[in-house]
Amino acid sequence: MLKLSLRLASLMLSTVILAGCGGDSTKVNPTSKKASPSSAAEAGSNNAQPQNGGESTKDASTSEVKVQDIKLVKKKEKTKYLISNGIEFLRPERVINTSKGNIRFPLVQISGLSDKDLEKKLNSTIESDLVNSIKDYAIEADSDTPMELYCNVGLNANNLLSISIVNLYSPPLDAFLYRLTDGKKLALKDIFTPGSDFTPLVNRAVTEVIAGTGSEENLLREPFSSIRKDQSFFLTETELYIIFHKGECGFSERNSIALPLSSIDDYVDVSDRYTDVNSSKYEKTNLIVKKNNIFTTQKGNIVKRSNGEIWTYYPEMSGLNNSELQQAINTRLKDAVDEVLKSKVLDSLKKKTGDPGNCIAAIQLDPVFNSYGFLYICRTVYSFADQKNLPGYTTVYAFDLNKGAEVNPQSLLLNYLKKDINLEGLFMDKLSVEMKQTCSNLYGFNLDDQINSLLDMSFVKNKGFLFFRQYGSVEEAYICVLFKENSFKGVSSPIECQIPFRDIVSIPPEDFFGR
Repeated sequence: MLKLSLRLASLMLSTVILAGCGGDSTKVNPTSKKASPSSAAEAGSNNAQPQNGGESTKDASTSEVKVQDIKLVKKKEKTKYLISNGIEFLRPERVINTSKGNIRFPLVQISGLSDKDLEKKLNSTIESDLVNSIKDYAIEADSDTPMELYCNVGLNANNLLSISIVNLYSPPLDAFLYRLTDGKKLALKDIFTPGSDFTPLVNRAVTEVIAGTGSEENLLREPFSSIRKDQSFFLTETELYIIFHKGECGFSERNSIALPLSSIDDYVDVSDRYTDVNSSKYEKTNLIVKKNNIFTTQKGNIVKRSNGEIWTYYPEMSGLNNSELQQAINTRLKDAVDEVLKSKVLDSLKKKTGDPGNCIAAIQLDPVFNSYGFLYICRTVYSFADQKNLPGYTTVYAFDLNKGAEVNPQSLLLNYLKKDINLEGLFMDKLSVEMKQTCSNLYGFNLDDQINSLLDMSFVKNKGFLFFRQYGSVEEAYICVLFKENSFKGVSSPIECQIPFRDIVSIPPEDFFGR
């Protein structure tokens, strides 16, 4: 059975909407607004982020917030892909002597650069930066006992590598961004388009995020003041975290504020500038993956019906170069939710016996593949009372971002298998083995006899979906076969089986996907 990852209704949508800009150089003068109460039922970041960010002054007579003009320069071109670096990560443990005692710290080091002198230099810089940062944080920390600190890797693409320090589940406590072509450490100013007033832009966004949390008194010991030009930050594929040390800019404790990159993407061009990923610079070329350079915000709503609540989760795409396609995809995904909501089958559902909540079902759309110009979304509908997916509603949607159209999710693989009759035989042999193992190990039942008698390409086409799945931006893809509910006798749930992409496809992914 497909696992359903449910997010509780208390999650909030994190958005910072900047005014649209035209031309290469513009000024924006948005009006500050508080977050809409309806956003409380939507999925997103734990940091509540209302609609506008700003460096502002308040008119005492009208209580109207006025925002200063900000000069912004749009980047000339947005690159299609985030091309993962062909490196691997080592985590040797270090014992760091700090004011709070010795801290055992799993350090991040990299392996896989062809230039070993550069790799050695970069690893030395990373170690020095992390160790010194941990010693500084120990001085600030309230605890008198040694801390549990770890490293997170954020952006690892387009010759860029960002690394943060976290304390268990904390937001980033400090971070660094390195350029792998020469080992240079980049500052906040380096990630924005030349000529953009990034300081007031960030100030504006941070101010609104703080206001949107409704807990300024907990975060700040004095009113927020401007960031420094060299403010610490952590860059991921989807967010820019602005990091504040204790006492810095008015913060009571070390903290970080998350700004969605989708809201400032026009002016953040560092990933676009360093897209010249030369595979000869890396030893592990199989780790180089072209992930689509777009943003996914998971939306969520609770729909109340007479017999209970329906929880809906679906992605909203942004950052596509083709605005019409972006709108078409978002409309298609929203329609996929509405299609289920209009179904009479929901009227007969009940909540799970003994469950104190009032949810009877969840409609969930999940991106499962987002690389090489293709986007795959899987829809499932889960019944809480039955604890299984509703039959007839599991499906997969596929979009070709280069052609700007929805496509048949099975067509790419089927067309490839047609090139050689031996390929189809190889695929069916692999699928049969994987199916038997999956049913036995994951689902707990034996379908060997049915698989031996029923499983052929015609059965796959009629009873299943062929699509691609990727679990991380640097993970190689899997070919997935998702068999619909009741495809096999005695099995009312869908069954998903996965085969490593490279076990079937012998040509490079760029050639297979035509990219």
